[in-house]
Amino acid sequence: MVVIEKTADQNLKEDFKDAPPCLQTLAFQGFIDGQRNISMFQLGIYLRQRFPDQLEQKINDYNIKYMKPPLGFNEIGTLFKQVKDSDKYFYNCPEPDPQDSKKLVGDFASVCEKTKCKNTKFGIGKGATATITSLKKFVSDDPMFEVTHNGKVLVIDGDTLAEWPRYRRACVKQINESPKPIKADVWADKVQSLFDDPGYEEIILPGEVSSNGEYLSLLQTFIENYAGAKERQDMLQGMVYEEEDFFYFRGESFKDFLKTKRFTKLSGSHQFKIFSDFKGQSISMRINNNPTKVWKVPTTIKEAEYVLRSKKFEQEDPY
Repeated sequence: MVVIEKTADQNLKEDFKDAPPCLQTLAFQGFIDGQRNISMFQLGIYLRQRFPDQLEQKINDYNIKYMKPPLGFNEIGTLFKQVKDSDKYFYNCPEPDPQDSKKLVGDFASVCEKTKCKNTKFGIGKGATATITSLKKFVSDDPMFEVTHNGKVLVIDGDTLAEWPRYRRACVKQINESPKPIKADVWADKVQSLFDDPGYEEIILPGEVSSNGEYLSLLQTFIENYAGAKERQDMLQGMVYEEEDFFYFRGESFKDFLKTKRFTKLSGSHQFKIFSDFKGQSISMRINNNPTKVWKVPTTIKEAEYVLRSKKFEQEDPY
């Protein structure tokens, strides 16, 4: 019987069958001495998928065969503990350069073929750690965020951006993708890098679309609708009294008005905080010779606007 031995190239092709393109390329070129750890980590993720029942043995075999010199016993032991945990560890792919989103940075950037890798049996797959770019913040008292995830636009709230599990569920619901798990500290660093990116953008929404702005608008409507009190005692009937550049009315009357508008977005203390920001006060005034608690605000409130700022949710001084 004639035995035909495989060539070195054939052995390489067999050892790296259906492996990510980067690993195939580096295997043929020869893994670099200074990148043995990251190379063996990437190899370990590949071997975990291809040989799940022989992982430890295969890691040792590939280390001896392809690393020059091989990693030590302790290093391989640590690496094995990491790569066998499929819930925490996956390929450590290059990321877009913060200064140039079209350029990749990272240990394998020069040999990365992400599109091809997604369609490789043991590559990153469609559920791989995603390329997330182009963060926008829509500034309001309850801000929303827009991110570009693998080229698709995702709109989420702040809590979803802050927590990877919620972000992953948003991907499933909105763009039909299910990214691989990411450790909490890695995700926190990724989100911070999006904020630090020069392309990060903040869009200031009109004040009236915020809860605070809506409260101000309702206050102005109440004053306009119930103005015209001739005497102080008219305030007892729910009217607004004007005297020396100030409007006066009973706080209970305004609260009842808010109930008719079903405005329940802000607590009572939060509402009065906004009122006081516009120079509003709660004072005692004599009505029919009895001390009565009323609210007082400058007449300039009629022209006031609630303007959101990019970093602090406070209105501009309208006076």
